[in-house]
Amino acid sequence: MPVVRGEATTGRTDVFSQYFGCQFGLYSSRMVRDRRWKYVWNPTSIDELYDLQADPPEFVNRIDDPEAQAPLDRLRHRMSVWCESIDDRLLNEFTRWELAPRRRQAHTSHPAHPQRSAATWKVEPEVAFIPNQGVTSLAK
Repeated sequence: MPVVRGEATTGRTDVFSQYFGCQFGLYSSRMVRDRRWKYVWNPTSIDELYDLQADPPEFVNRIDDPEAQAPLDRLRHRMSVWCESIDDRLLNEFTRWELAPRRRQAHTSHPAHPQRSAATWKVEPEVAFIPNQGVTSLAK
């Protein structure tokens, strides 16, 4: 055990957690964090992104902040890979699309979740989610 012996170690780069809601998966969430950023994926609500260095108490959700897009894309990718690796029962064609790279939020309705009026997702033209095929690049 290198840490106990005081030896240098890089340790984990990410930590994941999952919560299963009580009614039909409603209010279920997944979380991934690294040393600086924390991303909470809420499939039935608005996602959350916090800069833990600048905002340790997590008061400011930076999910809509264009300057936080790079860590958001990276953590969404890590979340997608992790959920696939554990065969997460929340993954389906719609939730995979939500975790697709280069997704942008706007305040309109989501095509897969019209009841979600507070946030929606747009995929950049060069990237698309194709059901049963995953994320595909449309770049020529």
